[in-house]
Amino acid sequence: MSLSTELDANLSQALIQASPDLTFIIRGDSIELLTAGENSWLSAQKFSQLTLNELFDEDHLVSVQGAIDQLKHLAKASPADSLSNTVKVELLIAPDRPQIWGYLGLTQAQIYELGLTRIDDHRILASMRNTTELSRLQQAHLRAVMRDPLTGLRSQRALVTVLEKAFGEAQRFDNMRFALVILDIDRFSSINEEYGWDAGDLVLKAVAQQLSATQRSSDFVCRFGDDLFALLLSEADLGDALGTSQRLQNLVSELSFDFAAKPIQLSLSAGATAYIPEQTESVAQLIAQAQHNLLLAKSRGAAHIIAQ
Repeated sequence: MSLSTELDANLSQALIQASPDLTFIIRGDSIELLTAGENSWLSAQKFSQLTLNELFDEDHLVSVQGAIDQLKHLAKASPADSLSNTVKVELLIAPDRPQIWGYLGLTQAQIYELGLTRIDDHRILASMRNTTELSRLQQAHLRAVMRDPLTGLRSQRALVTVLEKAFGEAQRFDNMRFALVILDIDRFSSINEEYGWDAGDLVLKAVAQQLSATQRSSDFVCRFGDDLFALLLSEADLGDALGTSQRLQNLVSELSFDFAAKPIQLSLSAGATAYIPEQTESVAQLIAQAQHNLLLAKSRGAAHIIAQ
């Protein structure tokens, strides 16, 4: 071995040992541990005695084998770049899934990102990075952006997610139906101008509470933006959307507020639409139609509803 080759080998070994990841080589069904990284709970001796089939359960193996097959395909497509290709899969590992991980020392479920890099025709470098805390932070961030901080309702982004699910189910099942209603508080800007932004916030919260209190458990309500709210009505058509809008108009008109010297006459305008098989092409189309109907309603004055 030349000095240069020896230095390269020592450098590679040092980099592996410095890695926080659980790193091993896959050769066929056999595995060879390189470093346990920051996984101090792992029994290196027990790990080295395992095969790939023992390390992962059937579901995990499907994902891992799929990644390996993808690496082989990439290597054939571009042999010169095969060492730069890494395929990653996310794995939920638990002490009892499979039970071998409890045997290795794992005491609680963890999320790992498994990165696979092809070394040559016979060997694959595997690197398992613990991403549990990162996943928690991502989920916490997602929950934050999915909820409106003022009213406590879900956000427009959450509505899109729920609509996409409803749209997909409606396309698969002929008897599925749903409707979308977008509501606007009429003359809301005048409340802010006359009584201040704090008063406007109180109005938004009161309307949000009324919508939440009267929705069915199968429905979805969110703050759509500024003084706009949206309702996804399950098992509903245009007639149901119209009836719901009228009922909400009546309830909101009865709200009273202490900050006003004289009663404030709140009213809602609404634009409604419904999923129609073979006509509704996308979630974006549904939202655009409801917004268009709302603009038509507001063009006719306060407390109007357009459902079409």
